[in-house]
Amino acid sequence: MPEQHASLGKGGSVASRTLNCPGWVPLTLTLPPELQHPPASQFAIEGTKLHEEMEEILLNNARPTHEKTDRALDAFDLVCEELGVQDEEFMVEQRVQLKGFEGYWGTCDIVIDARPIVILDWKFGDGVMVFAENNDQLQFYANAALDTLFDPHAIRPSDEVVLAIVQPSDRREQDYDYWRTTVGDLRSWKARYAAAVKQTHIELGSWCKFCPALAICPKQRCEAEKALQTNLAELQPEALGEWWSKARFLEDFIRELDRIVLYQLEREVEIPGCKLVRGKTQRAWEDSKATLAWIKAQRLPLKDFAPRTPVTPAAMERQNVEFPDELLKKKTGKLVIAPELDPRPAVNLGLQRVADMMKATSGKKN
Repeated sequence: MPEQHASLGKGGSVASRTLNCPGWVPLTLTLPPELQHPPASQFAIEGTKLHEEMEEILLNNARPTHEKTDRALDAFDLVCEELGVQDEEFMVEQRVQLKGFEGYWGTCDIVIDARPIVILDWKFGDGVMVFAENNDQLQFYANAALDTLFDPHAIRPSDEVVLAIVQPSDRREQDYDYWRTTVGDLRSWKARYAAAVKQTHIELGSWCKFCPALAICPKQRCEAEKALQTNLAELQPEALGEWWSKARFLEDFIRELDRIVLYQLEREVEIPGCKLVRGKTQRAWEDSKATLAWIKAQRLPLKDFAPRTPVTPAAMERQNVEFPDELLKKKTGKLVIAPELDPRPAVNLGLQRVADMMKATSGKKN
């Protein structure tokens, strides 16, 4: 599975944002390079692994090792059966280029060159339910697939194309859905997309989620300022519903604001009203066997301190038992933002770097 991604604003995954808010790209480019591409979340990393497993299953007859890939395979079979393409060959993980757009490309999870043509995308997240109808990402991929994989003389505007989503999730009525469109309608979408990428206006909408420029977006900032000045207790039910919907965008705005503030604080930029502190240190036993031997040596009752494995350090302390520090391994808490009034001391990054260097040096053999 290709690991690369298209350049900022040029991929299928952000097609909806680019189509509806083309100004997000130049706005994002005003950020430091490190902030233009947020790190992948744990959910995204898991999704990539499941995509890779589907590729192994379909290309090398590997067995599913995860409930989601097992369900995705069943859903894929149902889609093919319902569309009458179950006996057709399919292409897996095809890199496709949008013709007429330099650097605009993506990777199609499944392409079936049949009648109808089928473009299918795997989705493995449980947070946001994704559906095929009018899906901009799928329309981007479909146009790029038509440009890259098909003979332009062999397809007509009236030819049917089916866009499908397979998303194994208990939050859906079924693990898949699909939407029928035509080559002509897809080309109309491409023309609208071509017009959008030449513009720079900003619009708020569902596409704002995960936008790296969210915290510096002037329209988002306006909405946040309105929220701060609104007395929720005086709002009528209709207005409360409107603000409840807006609050979802404000949550994303706050998350991105935290990301930018943390970036600046980590570079020792002074920001009034907040500081960098160390989060809670996570403690665990370095070696559970050594800890169990120590518990036995202290003649502590196993039913209380090691029913199966040693209880946690915190649980042992709650029973007023002191233990040697060498039994512990400590995972230092992450750097987090806190208000100035927070009782924890601010982290001195200069001293922290010296301490880290000394620790690394002491760990080396002479």
